[in-house]
Amino acid sequence: GSTAVDLTRREADIAIRATSKPPDASLGKKVGAFNFALYALPEYAVQHKDTPLHEQRWCLINGSGEWLVPMLWKKKEQVEQATVFSSANALAVLNAAAAGVGLTFMPCYLGDADARLVRISELIQPLTLELWLLTHPDLRHTARVKALMAYLHEKLKEQADLFAGQRPQGKSVVKFS
Repeated sequence: GSTAVDLTRREADIAIRATSKPPDASLGKKVGAFNFALYALPEYAVQHKDTPLHEQRWCLINGSGEWLVPMLWKKKEQVEQATVFSSANALAVLNAAAAGVGLTFMPCYLGDADARLVRISELIQPLTLELWLLTHPDLRHTARVKALMAYLHEKLKEQADLFAGQRPQGKSVVKFS
């Protein structure tokens, strides 16, 4: 599964987290912004462009629809009614949206990288997080941890524009508002 590891309990030496505030008990390096947007199969977007977002069919990662309350839906129950496909597996959700099952809400690094989908919204600014590379403070001077932290930070920084949603897809179909 994709459950978060606990650095304070030493379940991992290093963690990569998208968060609004890194835990006080850990030491980290910020990679950059981590943004979300809405995505759809181009044909689906064109066919359903006149349907309000809250009335659309949605493919969602388990629990992620609640992040869109109250921006899109007034109540959690409305999220459940609009969701036609959900999974804990982000790839399964991407595949459902790419099959034209409905719209999806995704981190930009997944949605923008999927050639089958188009972004149909601006970045969802209220949900902007930061991507952090974290370790336990006691491990910060450990050679292997320092080396891996430096390597991972460099590699993640190379992709910072993708995490931030700043890598244009080069295909525009229709924007939903």
